[in-house]
Amino acid sequence: MDPRMEKEIIFARQVGIEEIGEEGQKKLDDALVLVVGAGGLGSPVITYLASAGVGKIIVADGDTIELSNLNRQFLHSIHDIGKNKAESAEATAGSINGVSTIISISKYLTREELDQLLVNVDCVINCVDSYEVRKEVGRACLRARVPLVEAGVRDLYGWILCIDNDHACLECAGIRDLTEEQSPAILGAVAGVVGSTQALECIKILIGSDDVSFGRLINFDGRHMEMESVPLVLDPNCEAHRLVQETV
Repeated sequence: MDPRMEKEIIFARQVGIEEIGEEGQKKLDDALVLVVGAGGLGSPVITYLASAGVGKIIVADGDTIELSNLNRQFLHSIHDIGKNKAESAEATAGSINGVSTIISISKYLTREELDQLLVNVDCVINCVDSYEVRKEVGRACLRARVPLVEAGVRDLYGWILCIDNDHACLECAGIRDLTEEQSPAILGAVAGVVGSTQALECIKILIGSDDVSFGRLINFDGRHMEMESVPLVLDPNCEAHRLVQETV
């Protein structure tokens, strides 16, 4: 089958969505997204970005797959134990529809590497559980003026926050130097809901939607099946935003 016809068939159901159409699909095809972390959140994020036809997806993760990951990190299987997560994600997601190019970076990115990568990136999705990494990635995105979709999960709960230079970031919300919790409890289905929401928000950013939830903290309560949207105010004294302004 002609590759162009094959792509038309693959994406026919989403091109039919008014907000996407052929123009939006072209934007997805031309897009470059950086996903930091290929675990519980990264699995649905990478899967649905590739399924939607995002042209290039860079996956960065220096971690290796362990048995305890398999209740939620469905990009990996029991046969992948010991492998690098980014490389495993590339192998799995790259075969979803043959449209997206998955580029794995099997290491933790330094500040300098982040700055270099973000020059050409259209959106970043943070799928890590380290607040130190969240801060580093968040500030890099503000420096590069690249939109960021942030999220976290624990137990039966999760949250999502879309960030850009004109709206509140995690540091505006007071999330700066929290103590890390080792191996927090988590249900895989909750990571699936939250990661899928991250992918949706990223897709909306890439197609230029006016309905991206910038500046609103979305809280997901899996116990009672509720979602709450909490407006956040950009803190004029936020160090992350202030440092960016000082370098302009």
